[in-house]
Amino acid sequence: MSLVLALLAPGLVPPQIVPAARAPCIQMTASLQSTTRRAVSINPGPWLNPAGGAKRSAWLAATCGGWDVGECGLEVLPMTADGLCGEVGEFGVKPRAVLSGTLFVNYAFRRQGVAQCLLRAAEAHARLWGIGDLVLIVKERNTAALALYEKLGYKRHPQKPEHGPEVCMSRQLWQPNRHTLRSLLPLPTMVTLI
Repeated sequence: MSLVLALLAPGLVPPQIVPAARAPCIQMTASLQSTTRRAVSINPGPWLNPAGGAKRSAWLAATCGGWDVGECGLEVLPMTADGLCGEVGEFGVKPRAVLSGTLFVNYAFRRQGVAQCLLRAAEAHARLWGIGDLVLIVKERNTAALALYEKLGYKRHPQKPEHGPEVCMSRQLWQPNRHTLRSLLPLPTMVTLI
């Protein structure tokens, strides 16, 4: 006895799998898709035209099974802790790593840890460059990103008129806490491929 997906008249019963002999109305063969889980790999490369024009920058691309699953840019700029650019030597201005060029994850791979994986890779890159903190500039209305960054230990800075509709967040990369420990551990990120 084969199984088919029975599409019943609208409003009666939701679609369900029933024996072929009893399938009323229109019948379609149910296709079962196989899913596999694979590890995400981060591939750093040069960023030829960084958003802030920094001399030190990297473009991080996340791939999995031949798919591009996400990307972000990282650069080192002279700025204050609250994300305002300045000149090195001015009060509070020092080289800081900035996640710029929008952290993006392909829609099919969202909510599987890819953004965290990219952010951890950016943190590792900043540490390799000898930078102690990472600054993020996020749109106020991007509540999902704000929640993610706060979950990963980033702190909001007081809003200033210069920020406009954006929120500045940062995190000390060497501060001994659970966020630093997790970002130093080589934990694989697994995503589902359909």
